[in-house]
Amino acid sequence: MNKSDYIQNLTGLVMPAGNGRWLNQTVGGAMRVCNITVKARMAAEVQPLAFGTVITTTQLFNLIIFALWRGKEPYINLHVGLALTSLLAGLTLLAAVPIRLLVVPTDANMFLFRVFGFCLGMYTNSAAMIANFAISVDRWLSVEFAVTYRATVSKRKTLFVATVGVLGAAFLLATTGDALFWEHIGVDRCSRQVRFVGIGFASEFTMFWVFNGQFCLPLLFLTQLRVLMISAAYRLKRFRHRRQAAAINHSLGSVGSIRNVARPLQSAAARALLVRIVWSSLWASMTVICMTLIARLPYIILLYLPPGMKQLVSYQSWMAAGNMTFVMHYTTPLIYALLWPDYRKTVFRMCMRLKSVVTPHSSMA
Repeated sequence: MNKSDYIQNLTGLVMPAGNGRWLNQTVGGAMRVCNITVKARMAAEVQPLAFGTVITTTQLFNLIIFALWRGKEPYINLHVGLALTSLLAGLTLLAAVPIRLLVVPTDANMFLFRVFGFCLGMYTNSAAMIANFAISVDRWLSVEFAVTYRATVSKRKTLFVATVGVLGAAFLLATTGDALFWEHIGVDRCSRQVRFVGIGFASEFTMFWVFNGQFCLPLLFLTQLRVLMISAAYRLKRFRHRRQAAAINHSLGSVGSIRNVARPLQSAAARALLVRIVWSSLWASMTVICMTLIARLPYIILLYLPPGMKQLVSYQSWMAAGNMTFVMHYTTPLIYALLWPDYRKTVFRMCMRLKSVVTPHSSMA
């Protein structure tokens, strides 16, 4: 049975097979000569350090904006939960860098390498997927059952989902997977990279699909597809109503139009506020979720290739697929700013506050 090794450093990259928990030992236990210089090892940490810095900065910015948000709707808590999971991913990347550079790879330090190089990555990945799924379900319910859902949902409920539901469920998934496959988590004593040594397809599928939260991907796709169907039906209905109103206006004249169409227009105006609230963040939320699907797709495709084809995939391809998964952690501020009007307003208010603090005399003038 073939072995496949996977670096998990928040992703899951295929590497050559190794033996034992120290992956650069021979079968007899003798150590292989490590030719990696200190300079090369430091250069290898530039990329995770850069990703960790960008992710941490962008998600701290998101949390500041959500803290300054006025009149928070309950669903905002779900986006706060997503920002927290991405922030943890960035901090995990940053924390793993000094451990790989400074900690000596001994048996006593095996636990540190496993936790920071693999286990925390599994946890943040799982939490991010569950947070996206919670946002997706919230947006689906808000358009499928708009009135009933808005009457039922509350800030306390969404806060519970964002904390206990997302972080707690991810913790249970990740720790269960780590406990079951703890002996399959190996460390390369030379490169100090952490790898999952899967024995066969079953262990790989269980670890990276179930305990890593990837099972949420098809559920995300289905909920987003349903939201798109509802959106298309809603727009078609509005288009038909406008055509009917125009036909009545043309056949009855302006006076008859006012008398017969006034009430439908008034009821439409009364529903406008609810529709605006429900749909105001829909496109931003959907784009974030679709970005998650796109970011994970290359890695999923490579991970489940047949063994014969998987051996032909280059190391650079695995690295590119792994780096794609970071996209879902640092693109949310840009997506929110482009597609979420209330987010832009909050950013503008924060900028005006900063301007008044930096240049108080000009603001008073």
